[in-house]
Amino acid sequence: MVYGNAILDADKVKSVTVVKRSLAAGFSGIINPLFEAPNVMMYYEDAGSGVEKIDKELKELQ
Repeated sequence: MVYGNAILDADKVKSVTVVKRSLAAGFSGIINPLFEAPNVMMYYEDAGSGVEKIDKELKELQ
């Protein structure tokens, strides 16, 4: 268990988008098996700028 992190049941939802710079293990050194799950879409980008880009694109669709 990784202490101090929120626990989400992301493996039980229909789809998940993960914003991450790479597939490398994070600060804890633990590789997350969720990244290889069939319901996961990986978006390789810095989280701050990546979410801003997604938000901009979604607003343009409206």
